[in-house]
Amino acid sequence: MAESARDWVAKGFKTLYLKVGFNPNLDVARVAAVREAVGHGTVRIRVDANQAWSPTMEKTIIGRMSEFDLEYVEQPVQMYNLEDLAEIRRAVSVPILAHESTYTFYDALNVVKHQAAGTLQLDPQFDAGLMGAKLSAGVAEAAGLPVVIHTFGELGVATAAFMQLIAACPNFILDNQTYYWNYEDDVIEGNLMTFDEETLALPEQPGIRVSLDADRVARYSELFEREVRGRGYERPTDSYYDVRYLLFPHY
Repeated sequence: MAESARDWVAKGFKTLYLKVGFNPNLDVARVAAVREAVGHGTVRIRVDANQAWSPTMEKTIIGRMSEFDLEYVEQPVQMYNLEDLAEIRRAVSVPILAHESTYTFYDALNVVKHQAAGTLQLDPQFDAGLMGAKLSAGVAEAAGLPVVIHTFGELGVATAAFMQLIAACPNFILDNQTYYWNYEDDVIEGNLMTFDEETLALPEQPGIRVSLDADRVARYSELFEREVRGRGYERPTDSYYDVRYLLFPHY
């Protein structure tokens, strides 16, 4: 993880995400290794527990991680446990981000009312589309809170649409998630959208400015039918998945 962190920082990325919630000592060791690898200063580290910690456990673990200058801890407890989410926000020095707790704009309003998080993470795929996510961003803006985009592995069309959402809301002031840097190809005309270090540029013309490539769509549709459909789900064999989350298995 330390080696990977150094590689991404060398490519220009300044925000790193770490998955935690498996084992307290292992979680802390991973965060420590990454922080040592990238140093203190310009590189931000975020950790995502995916609801894995109990209310009695989270304060201790976050306290142990606080020395590593985390930008925030994402969703440390169960999504509907807003009282404990608010309590942990008051009890620790590390900022708290709500994700599963803000799936819809109704949820976002409840998080704001409970003062349960300092940042909200939004995803139009969970909410009522782009307009639902924009409403959630507006709720957070009215409360003076920043928002960030969650990724579910969007290809070029959805990534371009998300970029328009981000540009339309003034409180998208932090780095946003994307897996787009991980792709070798896309289903849009031309080629992959390219990063300028860690940034994807907005188009200068109206609209999202991407179009489907019919040949690529046909090729990957055929590949899906041949290689994916009907095979069912196979548990990953990578050793990363050998340890279950502390409360819930999320695989």
